[in-house]
Amino acid sequence: MGARNLPLLSAVEQVDTRYLQTLLGYNARRAALTIIEGFLERMAEFELRPVDFSVMSVIHHNPGVTSRQLCLHSIFCRPTWSAWCRRSRRAD
Repeated sequence: MGARNLPLLSAVEQVDTRYLQTLLGYNARRAALTIIEGFLERMAEFELRPVDFSVMSVIHHNPGVTSRQLCLHSIFCRPTWSAWCRRSRRAD
């Protein structure tokens, strides 16, 4: 059935989101977006993204950790690690 054959619906006065608000995943995502927004505002002066902060934190708390170890623990895969390294070198 094509879009042209769909019945026309009238607009609602107010969108009902009560069902979404009962879902854990929906609320978790909304909370995460709020937290990330605050993080980005606070880290803007350092040009840090959440992934940059995560990697630097893991490296700081694990002196001598290798890129292979980071990959094994799903912190980074090789292509992402390479891209992150290139970005961090440019920031120097």
